[in-house]
Amino acid sequence: MKLIKFVGIMMVASAGTLWAQAPQEPQATGSSCCPMLGRGGNMMEWHQKAVEKFKAQNAELDHLVKAMNAAKGPAKIDAMEAVINKAMEQRKTWLADMEEHQQKMMEWMKKHPMQGGTGPGSSPAAPAAKP
Repeated sequence: MKLIKFVGIMMVASAGTLWAQAPQEPQATGSSCCPMLGRGGNMMEWHQKAVEKFKAQNAELDHLVKAMNAAKGPAKIDAMEAVINKAMEQRKTWLADMEEHQQKMMEWMKKHPMQGGTGPGSSPAAPAAKP
């Protein structure tokens, strides 16, 4: 029973982590600030694809959890193992995707520095020297 609670807590914590780190302010539709998101891609499209992927992963976990809840005896342990392994696999895949996306963004930002700090999220430009 404690293991079932642990798995539930782990899944909720993973979902919270994923949600907290999802892009919160997508670019306007049609903008292509970051070519590495695909031809004509933008943050809104990337975010939507990520949400769809999370929903598909949740469906996989839901199926495994239902099987785990229905299992009895030694089969229950095997079902619990399947849930935990799938959750960890999904989490590792998500982390690899995020790291790859961040690396591409950093490379793009190095090639396209903001001019004068006027872009969204940029720090203010240095004050001009007084005569």
